[in-house]
Amino acid sequence: MGHRTEPLQKTEHPRIDLGLEPLIEPVIKRLLGLKSAERIYFNLRASLGRGVSSQAFCKSALTHLGVSFDLPHKKIRSLRRIEGPVVFVANHPLGAIDALLMIALMGEIRSDFKFMGNSILRGLPELSSALLPVHVMGKKPNVRNNVPVMRKALRYLREGGMVGIFPAGEVAAFNSWTSRKIVESGWNTNVGRLVKNSNATVIPLFFEGRNSLLFQYVGLGVPGLRVALLAQEMLKYRAPVHFKIGDPVRPSELDSFVDTESLTLHLRKRVFTLASDKEREQ
Repeated sequence: MGHRTEPLQKTEHPRIDLGLEPLIEPVIKRLLGLKSAERIYFNLRASLGRGVSSQAFCKSALTHLGVSFDLPHKKIRSLRRIEGPVVFVANHPLGAIDALLMIALMGEIRSDFKFMGNSILRGLPELSSALLPVHVMGKKPNVRNNVPVMRKALRYLREGGMVGIFPAGEVAAFNSWTSRKIVESGWNTNVGRLVKNSNATVIPLFFEGRNSLLFQYVGLGVPGLRVALLAQEMLKYRAPVHFKIGDPVRPSELDSFVDTESLTLHLRKRVFTLASDKEREQ
């Protein structure tokens, strides 16, 4: 059954401080969609109250944003029967929307799970119990900063936990001014290492969708602005989110891969085989 938007109730909320000049900050917030995003967040926080789970928060956030989605209950019931460590791997076409949906989905399968996400999400206390905060995966200057989190993720998996990961570490975008082709960045091989070292079952997950042309072309000109524009993209997104869950990839299927690079590439292929002809990478 789809989830639809509900009217928001007005409430007072604190201001997010960007550290800019008082005359400039409100303009920047409006341009990036942060003003509306913070209003929705604090209204949502007030309506849910304290102690809400990460999964309940994400489902409610999607509803308040007006994003509809259908949960495949038959598939979810089968995934609940999987014991031991589980790793969800997914493509990353949208940013906030697919992240919220991944958390909502994992919470339907197990009450205890972790999500490896951008460290900027540490500012949301509702996600603190589930978040494994990483600096953008795949960026060499941040590799050392991510080592403690990767070790924590491995320990959690070896204890039988469930972890969700976007191995590209950044949102898919145009790869050139002329091709107008959406391309997902190369996957960080740490995902293969986590899977191999924890003997985890992998669940491939493919999200359909793409961000606006503004996001694509601004990102080509100034790649660093993509993250700043994600709040605006989240607020503008009104289409239903369609996704597909692949068959579990059991540890025995991965035994033949002798290195993490080839294993990671295999998992990426398993995700993109779920795409429609229109969405599939060439």
